[in-house]
Amino acid sequence: MKEQLLQTNQGLRAHLYHNADNFENIETIFILAPGMPNYPEKEFFEPLLSKLQNAAFVVVYYYGYWFSSGKFSIENSANSISDIIIALRGGMLSDVFSENNLPKYLQKINLIGYSFGANPLLNSLKKINYENINNIILAAPLCLVADSQTATIDDKILLDFKKYNVDFCNFIARGYSELIRDDSNMLKTHLQGTNKESVVKIPQVFADKIIVYYGAKDEMIKRPFIDALSILDITNINVVENIGHSKKLILQAISDLDR
Repeated sequence: MKEQLLQTNQGLRAHLYHNADNFENIETIFILAPGMPNYPEKEFFEPLLSKLQNAAFVVVYYYGYWFSSGKFSIENSANSISDIIIALRGGMLSDVFSENNLPKYLQKINLIGYSFGANPLLNSLKKINYENINNIILAAPLCLVADSQTATIDDKILLDFKKYNVDFCNFIARGYSELIRDDSNMLKTHLQGTNKESVVKIPQVFADKIIVYYGAKDEMIKRPFIDALSILDITNINVVENIGHSKKLILQAISDLDR
């Protein structure tokens, strides 16, 4: 498996994984908006690439997160997804180490939003051409965090969710302060549903391209949050038994897509 660390002129970085003889032979690219702070490493993609001929995976590091420059914000997270697509289509990506430019990529692009990543992915769609994207997969999506969009969810579920996120934000602050450069404390307000930028809005035309995979045993994101996706006209929801909040949902989704 080949691994490259790519970058744009704006300091956005992403890992590219593939088995193709060269970049021009890649027929499908899956762009992954990862969780926070959890993201799939290269070992995760090895079995996928052994099955998918001439496919590639791009893991985006949001502005202000891990390898990318800038400051973390909700808006910048969404811009990270649209910017990487623009860079791919425009031939504006270079290898960090060799400094060689990649050619324009004009073939299929699928998007994957995992956990936290579903929110910036969906909010990035307003800057993306419909024709540029084939499929959009949301795996264990955490993409409805604003109170205005969760009014129908039971108060206890919302309270438990916010309590979990207080503990999670404290965990982030203790262990990842240098990797998530969040000077304005936006991650906390995002997870508490008090940041207006977090409200998910998508061009309706994209709804038919969105496929949701949710683990029936997910204890972090309760089912009512998934049901609330109907607000966005997202109806293609697959509930996978015996799986919780797990990256295995990505594997299931891609397997189904490849049939």
